[in-house]
Amino acid sequence: MAQLAAGTHRLEAGDTGPLAITDLTLTRGAVSAPSADRRALDFKDWSGDAREVRVGAGAASYLQLHENANPGWRATLNGKELSPVRLDGWQQGWLVPEGEGGTVRLEFAPARWYVGGLIAGGVALLALAGLVLWTRRDAREPDGPVPAPPAPGAVLGLAALTVIMVLVAGPLALAVPVLALLARWRPALLPLVALAAMAGAGVAAAWGAGTPVAAQAGAFGPLAQSLAVVGVVAAVVTLGSAAAPDSGGTLRWPWRRREG
Repeated sequence: MAQLAAGTHRLEAGDTGPLAITDLTLTRGAVSAPSADRRALDFKDWSGDAREVRVGAGAASYLQLHENANPGWRATLNGKELSPVRLDGWQQGWLVPEGEGGTVRLEFAPARWYVGGLIAGGVALLALAGLVLWTRRDAREPDGPVPAPPAPGAVLGLAALTVIMVLVAGPLALAVPVLALLARWRPALLPLVALAAMAGAGVAAAWGAGTPVAAQAGAFGPLAQSLAVVGVVAAVVTLGSAAAPDSGGTLRWPWRRREG
């Protein structure tokens, strides 16, 4: 704890290293010792994502969970929401005001979406099974061979790969259209690009091994991650170079123009 004079003060903390400052507390005057009195607790239900405890009367105090602090937790005292706090730098807690006490209900709000997703998935699975059984009642064997369904077009595949890379790598998804153009005009270079990018990512990862992970930087640093993304995209695009046979039975790159 440090004493600060009157005026404007600036606190700076670097983002390197395994730890980062997340909270700063300012107090005025001497910090009083915590009260030794504890409020009575009567646990009603203390399992799962919905919990209930009876808090006795007493002075203002903290209700503390020996669990990591998480903004998904909500607590109410007799229907009134309690203010969440982070205790000892990591534990979840709430400030219980002075008074007669009452029933505190804890709920992990994201669990609702999780349970709802499970129920919706089960209903969708039953509906799909029912639809399959219903359609098979009127299914008949076709006369002659059944033609194979057409493969997705190159544009659709490129769009799907771009969307996936946007979700995974953000702006690095720009590598998809660039490598797609390279695949169209110089497909022989794609394996070399994939090999060079993955080798570079390995070298960058080995060079940065043992370095503490900086906040918002990820493992091994942005260079290794960028090269790894380029290598993966180049490898995926390379696999598509032999995907579409032409009418003569010769395999061609699906985005390359045919001659003759």
